Amino acid sequence: TVAARILQAVADLTIPHVTGLTTGHLTLSIGVAAVEPGHDHQAEDLLATADFALYQAKHAGRNRFVTVPFGTLIRDGSARDQTLLAGFLTP
Repeated sequence: TVAARILQAVADLTIPHVTGLTTGHLTLSIGVAAVEPGHDHQAEDLLATADFALYQAKHAGRNRFVTVPFGTLIRDGSARDQTLLAGFLTP
């Protein structure tokens, strides 16, 4: 996937981490959400879904991406169904 290639490309750069964390090198956390064009979706909803995925990735640990299906979140940003959502998370 594109996210996996980005993670690998950054890892290959071996950029030293200035705080000297356990990895010693810069890592990324990436949140991914996508929607098919042509549907009546709000950009804010897509961004909220990607933001939610990013925080899931950060919570799961360093150097990873998480994909959350679009439509998982409602307009106020809260999860519709945490149990269903957990089945869609991609470490």
